[in-house]
Amino acid sequence: MKIVNYFFLVIIVFLLNACDQLETQSFKPNQEINFEKLVKFNPNKYKFKDYKKVIGNKDVTSWDGSKGKSYKNTRDWKKINVTYKGKDAELIFFQNSDNSTSISLNFKKNVKCSDHKNLIPNKYIKPENTQNYIADMYFVKMPIFQSSYDFENKRINVYCLGGLSGKNDDKTAGTGFFSISIKNKDISKKVVALKQIECTFSHYKSLNKRENYNKNYRFLYKGTQLNKLTRSSPQFFHIDETDKKLYNERYSTVGKIETFNENIIISIRRLKKNKSYKSTLLKKIKLDRRTGEIIMNKELYDPKDKFYKDKILRVEYIGECKKRTSAQKF
Repeated sequence: MKIVNYFFLVIIVFLLNACDQLETQSFKPNQEINFEKLVKFNPNKYKFKDYKKVIGNKDVTSWDGSKGKSYKNTRDWKKINVTYKGKDAELIFFQNSDNSTSISLNFKKNVKCSDHKNLIPNKYIKPENTQNYIADMYFVKMPIFQSSYDFENKRINVYCLGGLSGKNDDKTAGTGFFSISIKNKDISKKVVALKQIECTFSHYKSLNKRENYNKNYRFLYKGTQLNKLTRSSPQFFHIDETDKKLYNERYSTVGKIETFNENIIISIRRLKKNKSYKSTLLKKIKLDRRTGEIIMNKELYDPKDKFYKDKILRVEYIGECKKRTSAQKF
């Protein structure tokens, strides 16, 4: 009799545990994901060891420790296959570098970045927290869409990075994901819309010292006096508060950021000299966000130059920038 009672007790405990897992498991493999249900996920309530409550224990793929399958700012992950609006995807449960957890819906196949934002409800896309542009790198054009939406204790991040086929479309699609995580600048960045500025240079001065000149041309040395530019076309830049970068008009980075804060932005780009052709060896930009002043230093190499010993012209341009609220004046 005792054996029978013990047997039934074991069955009851097993059924209770199974029911408990069934009721608490948030997402199941090979099923369609409902975005509103995904949004309700609260990363603050789970530790990584609780993964069964989030994605269950069936058909779960675990990270094998290889670097090629790792993700930035994460310690570990587990995932299941799902679908979203008919598209094959993976639902990944992360243990982040700070031991917090997050969940990410990653699309398996290429998605068009122009369509990516349409995959989630409009109420989660705010213009002030969205970046949507095409970075022109000369050799490739890359559509980029990223957006964030903040709740009281968590953040949604939407991201897509694509590539263009040569025409002005994104048939050569890219990768995209949605993620929900705690509010942490290293784990999930708050996206801020790009700020466009228009800069016009008004003055310049030579930075070449007298000893830089060849002997026959030292009479040209005028010191570091400021000279007025007779003509200057405006230059456009984009300030990226999200990733702390400075872009040119083509949304390409102008250089490596040395300083980026609420007062000053300094970027610098250096290139190696090729003695066969003209090149810009140095381009340093300093933006004073308080006064609007812009200072740009350049070092221009010309193999046919006869004025300077090292054939390098050093010049500093000074101007002023103003914020633009539209890409067009009218």
